Amino acid sequence: MRRFNADTGEYVDDFIKSGSGGLRAPRGIAFGVDSNFYVASDYTDSVLQFHGSTGAFLQVFCKVPGQPRAILFHYYDLYVTSRTEQNVYRYNANTATPRGKYLQESGNCLQSPWGLVFDQFTNATLVTSEDNGNICLYQQPQTGIGYAAGQKAQFDRIWSDVRVLSASGIVLTVDSAYVTGPYSGNSIIRFNRTNGVFMHQFEDEGLAAPVDIKEYNDYIYACSENAVRKYNRLNGEFIRQHVFFDSMLATFMIFHKNWQLNQGE
Repeated sequence: MRRFNADTGEYVDDFIKSGSGGLRAPRGIAFGVDSNFYVASDYTDSVLQFHGSTGAFLQVFCKVPGQPRAILFHYYDLYVTSRTEQNVYRYNANTATPRGKYLQESGNCLQSPWGLVFDQFTNATLVTSEDNGNICLYQQPQTGIGYAAGQKAQFDRIWSDVRVLSASGIVLTVDSAYVTGPYSGNSIIRFNRTNGVFMHQFEDEGLAAPVDIKEYNDYIYACSENAVRKYNRLNGEFIRQHVFFDSMLATFMIFHKNWQLNQGE
């Protein structure tokens, strides 16, 4: 698990050593409510906890069936997409107590879920579906004073109006959603954030097997083989190769901006 300067892309260190704590095939990464660092370990069906400053292994935080992918702390819960279980699991963010499946699936929309985001304005959930290329929208049941705690999110609809081959990474900006996948070619797909309508397809011959995508300071960054590449988010213009590290298999990334609790994008 390598660390780079967010602004310059300069290599800092190997934050977590290979195999630390039994880590095998690292996937989703996130900072938790306790300021520690969490990593989904695909081959061991678990989420591991590491010290947020030193990277030292602390514990196996929770077991997650079915190849965990994206992990996300949202308010005081941890959400983990489970690729083979066709679901998102929820855990107490402080105690790791299982809180069951988060999604109530319907319509066979979700097949091998991967990426996960919460909309900070509506608290709706968007999940990418790798096998069929959908982006699926879920809504949380509401009470008279807000969202009902502990209830499953209900399937609303297939949110995107075009499919993204092997849809994996997803990020929201002020007006758009950007999606990519390792077998979608050398491209990033842009959707209207409000209605899921296709807007643009950004092509970059240098982008190889993109899995994850993030926004930072109003630019878009995508994982590529051995690299992270930077783009103008409005027209897809390639800016520069932000990070390069030979033999690095970039699958997930995070820009650590502050210690505020994640309440959606």
